[in-house]
Amino acid sequence: MEKILAKNDNREGLLPMKQGKEQESKKTYDRKNIEVCNFIKNSHIFFEKLHPFEDGNGRTGRILMNLQKLNEELPLLIIHEGEEQMEYYKWFKEKR
Repeated sequence: MEKILAKNDNREGLLPMKQGKEQESKKTYDRKNIEVCNFIKNSHIFFEKLHPFEDGNGRTGRILMNLQKLNEELPLLIIHEGEEQMEYYKWFKEKR
């Protein structure tokens, strides 16, 4: 039995359209996450530069940064010694 489609019934075209909308939603979601991550990073850098103590403010600042990330349901930032640590220190040397 042959299926008869109505003139405006374009079922084959729905899937690519749906995928396109999903891809667009993912781009929007990724863009929002990037903006939120940049805001959190810049807030952390500001806090670290504002905080008056040379030792100990890093731990406090990273706790506050990860709290912000938790509130946004983003993964925590755990900085290990070595390469990760050097990348983290570069944040503070970048010109703002």
